[in-house]
Amino acid sequence: MALAVSRQEGAAVASEPPGFDRKKAPILAFACDDVTMDTLCRVIPGGNKGSDILDGGLGSAVTLARDGVRPTLLIVDVADSLAPADDMAELSRVCGDGTAILAIGPDNDVGLYRSLVRSGAADYLVKPVNHQDLRRAILTLSNDAEEKPDAVGSLVAVIGARGGSGATSVAAGLASALAKETAKQVALVDLDIQFGDSALIFDVDPGTGLRNSLEDPDRVDSLLIASALVNCGQNLYLLAAEEPLDSMFRVSPEAVTHLVEELKRVVDIVVVDMPRHLAPQCAQLLETSGAVTLVGDLSLSCLRDMLRMRKWLETVIDPSLLKIAANRVGHNRSGEVSREQFEKGLGRPIDVALSEDKKVAKAALDGKAFAQFQARGRTANALTKLAHSIMPQTPTQETKGFSGLLRFGKKKDQNAEASK
Repeated sequence: MALAVSRQEGAAVASEPPGFDRKKAPILAFACDDVTMDTLCRVIPGGNKGSDILDGGLGSAVTLARDGVRPTLLIVDVADSLAPADDMAELSRVCGDGTAILAIGPDNDVGLYRSLVRSGAADYLVKPVNHQDLRRAILTLSNDAEEKPDAVGSLVAVIGARGGSGATSVAAGLASALAKETAKQVALVDLDIQFGDSALIFDVDPGTGLRNSLEDPDRVDSLLIASALVNCGQNLYLLAAEEPLDSMFRVSPEAVTHLVEELKRVVDIVVVDMPRHLAPQCAQLLETSGAVTLVGDLSLSCLRDMLRMRKWLETVIDPSLLKIAANRVGHNRSGEVSREQFEKGLGRPIDVALSEDKKVAKAALDGKAFAQFQARGRTANALTKLAHSIMPQTPTQETKGFSGLLRFGKKKDQNAEASK
């Protein structure tokens, strides 16, 4: 069947980077415009233009499928097709049952949606595609999997030794640095549901996703989490809340553990900003962490609290996984002990010192959420150093994030092979 596409059939796609094999990619996507291309690059884990996210539409998709490229999930833009239902039927025939096809197009037409589904598409999204809608569609398809994927993500906890030490700012900066340095998908969870500052720091609306997830943990699954995550930049997502002060809601350690485990099925790294009063209750969760960062200033009172927290944490996790971050250094010089005195009293070195940075404060007042981490500077360098000290603890499996959930096609292929 000849494809009725406005572009040249079988249009050449960008060359793939060395070592990349499209035949083994779990997700392959095609986009006909720059806006859709940008959305796909932001949502698909590790997605890169020219490798697994390509310029083109149905014609290019069929060409690659005929060459044996049949991913678990194929996302294809139908905007360049003159007969999308017919072309989708051809694509579905060539790909076979092992590939789920998610169609994207410009027309909000129920008739088109039905014809595409009848022709083999699993779902259809209308452009411009929302980040949450795309994640939700991907994860909805993954719910057909016969086996629930393992939680392969890594947990990083950040705990303030004392109120006002700036642990939330460190957690937000660390999450940003990890997303940038690892190019992996990172989710920041702010467990202070009434006074948390994470949403304010990133200048986003926190929504109700965190409250709903903690209030009814039995409903928490990958699909709910995908719709609740708030995008804060490339590879960076947030779960936070700003609950009313008269709210009687209590955060359950069991609910927190379940939420983190489900998040680890969706993203590569989960950074939890944990209020210190929750830490003893969540000891079992902390035992599974790849790193714990304890944050405090250089005051005498904070030294006392950090020493107590350090001794307790080292009974819960391997001491080598504990990182000490001195924050707001220089903010109150008259009330600070020297770094040497602090380390002597604590009984171990400080891993990273974050100076009081006026440029950071000015950027926050100007509404430039974490703009300072896009350039070099004392704060950015210190957070990058902290991120690199944690990165070796993160998992090295190739299949993570949303792509790790898309195993249903492989399972079908195995069943088909077994039945022969």
